[in-house]
Amino acid sequence: MERISRRWADFRRCRWPSDLFDDGERCRHFAALNEEHLSPPPGNRVVTFSHFLPRPELLPPVKHLRFKELPRLSGTLRLEAQLRAAGSSLHIFGHTHIPWDECIDGVRYLQNPLAYPHERKRRGQQEIRLVEVG
Repeated sequence: MERISRRWADFRRCRWPSDLFDDGERCRHFAALNEEHLSPPPGNRVVTFSHFLPRPELLPPVKHLRFKELPRLSGTLRLEAQLRAAGSSLHIFGHTHIPWDECIDGVRYLQNPLAYPHERKRRGQQEIRLVEVG
């Protein structure tokens, strides 16, 4: 996995803390930073965000992917556990640049990639999604 991740721009361009030697350590480190935010006040609507995917179902089947290694680099179920613990009703994510809008077990998962010019000019793309919270 380490060799694959070094080829991926998201990993190459990051400057990790020097004591985090592998992907597992990095995942645990960044997941721990979320822990204090997992108990929101009751009655509040919770929207969560992540760069990486919280669950593998948010990717198309491998046979439809341009990069066949993408599922191994896309995310972690730790994010799913954390957004559920926080009581999220909407989770906005990125990383894969694949438009997605799906509800699973009461949580809406949304990705509307706009980082690259071709994504902003995609033929037939719906208008930018406005999500109203409140």
